[in-house]
Amino acid sequence: MLPKIDKTLLPLPTFTPQKWQTVILRNYGIVSNKTIASVLKTDEQTIINEAKKLGLENIKFCNKWQKLGYITIIRNNWHLLPYSQLIELLETDEATLDYNLREDDFLNVKLGLIKSDCAPVYYSPLTKEDEQKTSKIASLVRASFIPSYVDYFDFYPQNTHTYATKPNNTGFDRIVYSYSMLYGDTFLDGEEIVPDGLLAQMQSMGVNGIWMQGVLAKLSPYPFVEGMDEGYQIRRKNLNAIINKCKKYGIGVFLYFNEPRGLAPDQISEKTEKIKGRFYEERWSLCTTQKPVQDYLYNAVKDLVLAVPDLAGIITITMSENMTNCHSRHNNDCPFCKHLKHQDVVPEVNNIMQRAVSDAGVKTRIIANLWAWTKSYDWSDDDLREGIERMDKRIDVLSVSEMGTVIIDGKKEEVKEYSLSKVGPCEETKQNLTNAKKSGHKIMAKVQINNSWEFAVVPYVPVFELVKEHMQNLKNLGIGGLMMSWTLGGYPTVSLDLANKIFEDDFDYDKWLSLHFENQAPVIKQAVKLFSEGYKSYPYDIRTLYMGNQECGPSNLMYPHKTGYTATMVGFPFDDVNTWVGTHTVESYTSKLSVLLKKWEQGLAMLENVSGNDNVTELIRFAKVVYINLKSTLVQIDFNLKRENGNNQELLALINEELSLTKQLYELSAQDARIGYEASNHYYFTQNSFLEKLVNLEYLKRLYKN
Repeated sequence: MLPKIDKTLLPLPTFTPQKWQTVILRNYGIVSNKTIASVLKTDEQTIINEAKKLGLENIKFCNKWQKLGYITIIRNNWHLLPYSQLIELLETDEATLDYNLREDDFLNVKLGLIKSDCAPVYYSPLTKEDEQKTSKIASLVRASFIPSYVDYFDFYPQNTHTYATKPNNTGFDRIVYSYSMLYGDTFLDGEEIVPDGLLAQMQSMGVNGIWMQGVLAKLSPYPFVEGMDEGYQIRRKNLNAIINKCKKYGIGVFLYFNEPRGLAPDQISEKTEKIKGRFYEERWSLCTTQKPVQDYLYNAVKDLVLAVPDLAGIITITMSENMTNCHSRHNNDCPFCKHLKHQDVVPEVNNIMQRAVSDAGVKTRIIANLWAWTKSYDWSDDDLREGIERMDKRIDVLSVSEMGTVIIDGKKEEVKEYSLSKVGPCEETKQNLTNAKKSGHKIMAKVQINNSWEFAVVPYVPVFELVKEHMQNLKNLGIGGLMMSWTLGGYPTVSLDLANKIFEDDFDYDKWLSLHFENQAPVIKQAVKLFSEGYKSYPYDIRTLYMGNQECGPSNLMYPHKTGYTATMVGFPFDDVNTWVGTHTVESYTSKLSVLLKKWEQGLAMLENVSGNDNVTELIRFAKVVYINLKSTLVQIDFNLKRENGNNQELLALINEELSLTKQLYELSAQDARIGYEASNHYYFTQNSFLEKLVNLEYLKRLYKN
């Protein structure tokens, strides 16, 4: 079921004379001219001619977007086109769009679970006045256009990165997400989704595991809804091919399971009526205390690992996320298990999978991620301890390092999402892992090392001091492995290498810096220290991380009046300043961010005339992107608060500052295909985004000058 249409939302303003021109501006070179023409009810030559009138004639067409960047297309057109035209633009159908919105890491939530009521957009000839306005836009676009823009999705160029010797401790898990892997129906494709260039770099730094999302009903026979398992044999074949390719590099494949998935109301049949548990967010759970559900889970997992015997492991999440077991959400009212406690139900899901794997006689491991086994989901300390004790001792226990209470300068701070700025492990994580170790489990930590939702649109945030401190804390705890990234943070960077090397007994930070940054190591060390000190002042709040403008930065459009749109989870920031700042006041948020930016200005000043190897160039480039996006967020906050009653000269100064930041980010993005990309959101910004923002800012300049 597609997200509902919200008729109360006014259409978002566009900044071209005709709305169909905005459709071209956002999609030219991304969607084929043939498809754009069909959507706008015109012909290809007209699209080419009108794109030229906008100054877009030199944008190169990339044919990879429909397969590798469809989320960017969806996001760019979500509040521009109605469903019918959006589906046509995506060259898909309603069922596929619905599946992607649900399974692509909660894309429907990231879009806000609503869609504005967009009228159809069709081509019509420009008036003479429109032609004149369009000519001015074209002049602006051509004057700003960067013809040498990097090829999108070119993530693994041949480069000179070296990571010296692999870590000695081969029994220590180092598991990451494959940086550019699609998150939805992953195994419709074969081994090409894990490129050799990526695997070689991972191998060289000691990564020995890659995790990928799996949906059990797509990988094994499904008894409850006819046809849901269609294609499972193909997916298994592709999964085996991926596993065999990764094995050549000493890398195991782990599936992430959030099972058993709930069913939509129209999927409930006579067969499932008797085992459905509770209803939540348009899904019925299948109660895991009921034998048919337990049998399904056992048989599906066993059948899968027998068919894919070299699968390294299954990483489970059993709370929150999708509607799975009845206890995975608050306020369980299931008639079968509402009287039971979390620890009576949730651990058994993991135990069933462990029995299935053991009975199959394979070496596949079950790793239980304790994500959301927390007080916010009504787990007491005793519940947690008991839940861990009730799990089969063969199950490895993975606890999120940045989830709970951290002590910073003697003060307690709550951390509710992955973080680089708040150094873990949290107190609760320490207790969970200590309890698990006492109970005989291997213990592991889930961490973010390269980046987090604090800032996700560069391969890594250069805060080595914070990474070093966090990893040393975990080393002291005696963990047996790391899950080193969620969907964000899986690129094989120097920061990931640093985290790996710290667990070696002979690690020397200065030698490590010299290895990677050569003769520039001393100045890099000083600059990174400033970056790390500044990043501690990040205005942390879970709503800020999810709803803020830090990912979009200068690509986020600015409006002369309040739009009324609410920021969405790592999707659309809009102009929703009050949501961006979370539980902070605007003053507190901007004050903290200003402290951070001051330190980064000092660090960047030290690196202003520094040149060196590829690692040096990358670090400086990524540091600049962090600075630009966070600085732009401050500028946009100031603008949005002053736009209704502000002084026009002040507003023009802010627009000019934003213009400079936009051009800087455009230039940096043109040099590196990884800037702006995250696997479960695809590109946050493109060349088209920057050109539209320049048009947007020019519109505002004319408005306030007049």
